[in-house]
Amino acid sequence: MNSDVDMLPGSRVASSQQVISNLNFALGEVPVAGLNDVISITADTMTVSSSVSGNFNALSSTGAMNVENLAISVGGAAIDLTGIVDANGDIAVNTLVPLVGTLAGVSLVLNEQSTTGNGIEELGLQTSAISLRIDAVAISDGVATVGDLSGITYVGRTNASLNASAVPEPSSLAILGIASLGGVIWKRRHRPVSTEF
Repeated sequence: MNSDVDMLPGSRVASSQQVISNLNFALGEVPVAGLNDVISITADTMTVSSSVSGNFNALSSTGAMNVENLAISVGGAAIDLTGIVDANGDIAVNTLVPLVGTLAGVSLVLNEQSTTGNGIEELGLQTSAISLRIDAVAISDGVATVGDLSGITYVGRTNASLNASAVPEPSSLAILGIASLGGVIWKRRHRPVSTEF
């Protein structure tokens, strides 16, 4: 069977992978000794991947995230990662990490995956190891609110996509070829007879 991605035998695969070593991510890093970061995420190794495979009408996607020694803390308090990271270091798709403390408007998602396309003729997968969303968090100078902080930070983002189109079956092409040949032969046999001398 030929692929309808590039017309060569077999199905096709598009994939990407990113490995982050010695991750040390901090939000609201406080330069004063003895004060803690608002959010801190560390890991010895973090691996994230995206893969899309198949042919027309049969495209599928897979994403994955694996970590070694992941630690997350909020205001210096460690988050219990029991049930978030399995024994092999794998993290389930779109895992929302429960943040403690006074972080209203902040969400942390690990192994965030989203797809694009219709899955029939095109499919894309985007996988982010870390997705940190901040929605209108008040910023204070210690006396008064001086503004709001909003935004999204992604760490370890991978993308993969395939486009495929329907390809006629070989038998359909053969029938079309025979019909075309028959039309040419019929036209040659039924030429008008010339009456000129």
